[in-house]
Amino acid sequence: MLIERACYLVYRYTGQCPSMVGSARDIDWTFLRERYVSLFFHGDKKRERVFRKFVRKDFIGLVLHRGDEWITYAWMSTPTSPPPVHLPAWVAKLGANWVFYCSTKPQYRNQGYYKLAMRLLVEQAFQLEPDPTVYIDTDASNIPSRRAILSVGFQPAGVLQCTRYGVPGIGYLTLGKWQREADHPNLETHNAYTGSWRR
Repeated sequence: MLIERACYLVYRYTGQCPSMVGSARDIDWTFLRERYVSLFFHGDKKRERVFRKFVRKDFIGLVLHRGDEWITYAWMSTPTSPPPVHLPAWVAKLGANWVFYCSTKPQYRNQGYYKLAMRLLVEQAFQLEPDPTVYIDTDASNIPSRRAILSVGFQPAGVLQCTRYGVPGIGYLTLGKWQREADHPNLETHNAYTGSWRR
């Protein structure tokens, strides 16, 4: 049996609905449906397979792109979809949106595309309901992601420790405990999570 442990820093969006984001950008964005998965990720069998599964789970997928070249992608679960695949099943009972599985091509990093993708997904959550709850998580060691998340309007909302049990090819079960009052490690003095934070 495979056992994996992970610790995620959780953030909750506390701002207003973003508006007119990215209007001056030289890129386009598309909400992913199955036909677009093939357009942007043909030749990348792993992403194509995973993203088709995400679409079928009714996750909201977003891709920033120039033509058919993807630049950044990001996904969000909704109150009516299953929870993100790396989180425990009880997350679905929160009735929240959860941004997850985000990536930017290396040559396009540090240009604001990840921030734009987060704002667009938050804006989409506000389209679904007037006062949505939106969470996102990241690893403690991912300092660029943490800075971007804070700059968009998310605030720390504790630490989620997860343990995943399973057999490859058969299935997985993820258990987790959310310590909502736990502090996030300082951005300047962080250590990768080992069970405690260095202050």
